[in-house]
Amino acid sequence: MKYSRFNILLDKGTYFLAYNTLSKAMVRIKKEDFSIENSLLIDKGFVTAEDEDLKLYKYFYLSRLFDNKNISVSIATTMACNLRCPYCFEEGNKSNEMMSEDVAEAIVKYLVAKRKHEINVTWFGGEPLMNFKVIEKISNSLKEHNVTFSASIITNGTLLTDDMIRKLTHFSINSIQITLDGEQEQHNAKRFFANGKGTYLHILENVDNLLRLSDIRVVLKVNLDKDNILSYEKLCKEIKKRYWDYIDKKRVIISHNFVRNRNNFKGCENCLSEEEYFDRFYDNNKAINYISNIAAPCPLRSRSDFAIGPDGNIYKCLEFLGNKKKTVGNILSYDINIKNQACYALDFIPFDDNKCCNCEILPLCGGGCPIDRESAIKQHQQVHCSVLKKRIRQIIEDFLNSSNIK
Repeated sequence: MKYSRFNILLDKGTYFLAYNTLSKAMVRIKKEDFSIENSLLIDKGFVTAEDEDLKLYKYFYLSRLFDNKNISVSIATTMACNLRCPYCFEEGNKSNEMMSEDVAEAIVKYLVAKRKHEINVTWFGGEPLMNFKVIEKISNSLKEHNVTFSASIITNGTLLTDDMIRKLTHFSINSIQITLDGEQEQHNAKRFFANGKGTYLHILENVDNLLRLSDIRVVLKVNLDKDNILSYEKLCKEIKKRYWDYIDKKRVIISHNFVRNRNNFKGCENCLSEEEYFDRFYDNNKAINYISNIAAPCPLRSRSDFAIGPDGNIYKCLEFLGNKKKTVGNILSYDINIKNQACYALDFIPFDDNKCCNCEILPLCGGGCPIDRESAIKQHQQVHCSVLKKRIRQIIEDFLNSSNIK
């Protein structure tokens, strides 16, 4: 027997506060009782047989990697977009191609065959509403075949019309995510039409109509960088003032993310690091949220998650859309390259990395983004560790304080 590699010990003088990131167990124990022979520690996962803890997490991870009970498919109706956001990670893969009826029919055929699964559809692009007729065709066809599915849309929000909104309510769409890039001036400097005109007021007017004409939940997601992070709270106040009643009813949700430098775009020097972003929004009163979930594989590795481009090409990650070198098959031919899919699932996996295997927070981070792992390893650079590695002990302390656990 040995101590688990996933133990976190907080030294409290005469005793330890011990937390295990895999079992989620926490104990307060005298130092002299912290022994590999202690039955409580064995029962709670603090003491395990050789490599048993790693095998347990590996089993959890791989079982979800190959799980196909649910189907999650992102459908890019087009890679074209009516905006010119400088940081768009798809910039080099954009085209004006629109999804054809043949591709749409092939998607319907596939999803009808998978009707016994739980099906989740995300409409994506480019700007998906530029090819609204495909959303309409696929949604109506699935309804005609009595296929039960849920759907969401990720859109820039500029093309929503009253007629579109009324139709969307019948397409099993439960949420629409629309991006804001800060207050009006900041937003308009980053999310603008091809003619340079800003989109802030236009988007909010469409959100007004969306809330008035439908019951669909609206997620306003704010992309943050060093230019707009300091004014985020002010933006939230503006949104809450405009939509206070809908926010209270959870019809409008405000969320945020940070802009990542995926393509060395102009202005990428203003991107936030993961650590800067974490420190800005870390809430010590909600510390449990940072340690409560075990990390599962991301869509790139997962068997049941994929994206379909307008030409029918199938991808394992949204960041690959339009890059035909990254395809794993095509929906028109129902051909899947198992070799490519296996490589995405298992190459650069954290269990092949001794540093990751012996890291106390592996069950919390899952080894991080596979794309970032691959890039670092191929460039002979150190794999970037999650900010949780630096913050884990403080998070546990904050959880204890907020829970009044003595």
